[in-house]
Amino acid sequence: MPADSLDFVLAKIQEGVTTGAHGSIPPGQERWLAAAHVIPSAGKHRLVVDHHDLNAVCQAATCRYESIDDLVQLLTPTSWLFSCDLVAAYHHCRVAPQHRKYTGFHLALPARGPHGELVPLQHGGYYVFPSDLQPQERARIHTALIAYYSSGSPQLRQRAPLLPIPLHARTHAHTNREEPLYQVVELCAYALNFSAQASPLVFTKHMRALVKYLRQHAIGVVIYLDDLAFVIEGSQTAVLCARDFVEDFVEKTLCHAGLQRHPSKGQFQVPSQVLHDHLGYEVNIPLNLLRVPERRCHTIRWLAMALCGEAA
Repeated sequence: MPADSLDFVLAKIQEGVTTGAHGSIPPGQERWLAAAHVIPSAGKHRLVVDHHDLNAVCQAATCRYESIDDLVQLLTPTSWLFSCDLVAAYHHCRVAPQHRKYTGFHLALPARGPHGELVPLQHGGYYVFPSDLQPQERARIHTALIAYYSSGSPQLRQRAPLLPIPLHARTHAHTNREEPLYQVVELCAYALNFSAQASPLVFTKHMRALVKYLRQHAIGVVIYLDDLAFVIEGSQTAVLCARDFVEDFVEKTLCHAGLQRHPSKGQFQVPSQVLHDHLGYEVNIPLNLLRVPERRCHTIRWLAMALCGEAA
């Protein structure tokens, strides 16, 4: 993992274990492990598992995912809007125990953090010591670690990736004075994750009954995975009553389903005729506008400059 991603990765490991989304790999099923890595996305990090082998043998299936166009179709000049996101939504849709053997993953962490501190042993983790490796492999890893700690260059890291050591190859003959080379974390996904191609479909089906219930109570709902926008017709008083109804529904029903509203994301507490940032757009009813927020424009400009730099 890149040095600047270490804190993020450690937090994601702890979060997954705490919520029960990640856990120990069933005995004898370590051979199904897929590699995990960190990618930057929209100014933040994501921990992604390379499940291309799993996805290749799964039957492709899809459904219709609602979009900003569906939200626009619901709007009138008297519409009021509010929105919310869900916390770690995928983590609350469990994978059947008999299928978890296909969802194992591993990632390599540096033995020491950016300030020289020993990275604590994580759930499902083990340190790799020089005595665990054959001389030729030890030299290769040593070269990779020098490149990692000296330059942090992704290109250099890719030349000699840090791989997990199979159980049968671990000698555990190290002494207390031996410095670990790096740490390998091996975990199993007990819940949906971003990398399996069926996750969006399963989660959308999971939410369908809850959305249908709200629509039956004259509340317009547009849902894209864990992003929900609500449309209410009438006065500000009517929309406040509807928001209270949704809040009560969220607290009593979604929480029983294991889902929680994110406290800082979305635009929930104060309904308005303007959604400032939903699915990458600003929805402005009084001005009859649908436009890209400045924050998104800044990201697009940054990406364009980065692509131009790579092309040069």
